[in-house]
Amino acid sequence: MKKFPKGVLNIAIEYSADGGLTCQNGTYSTGLKFTLAGPTPRTDYLIRVIYHGTFQRISNSSKPVPVYVR
Repeated sequence: MKKFPKGVLNIAIEYSADGGLTCQNGTYSTGLKFTLAGPTPRTDYLIRVIYHGTFQRISNSSKPVPVYVR
C-alpha cells in the first residue's frame, strides 16, 4: 500500500499481550510506518490497526498480526 485509502486521515495501532482479550492503545500514525513504544521485550503480541477518517468515521479493527518483540 503506497497511501491511505480515500478519506483516511490516520491510523491507530493497538496491541495485545494476552491473545487479544484486552488491547492497549499503542500510537497514532499519519504515515505508513510507525514505531510502537511500550511493548515488553521477549513477548508475543497481536497488533491491529484501525483507520480514522473524515467526519469522525472509524473503521473496524484489522485482523490481528502476531509479532514477537526481541
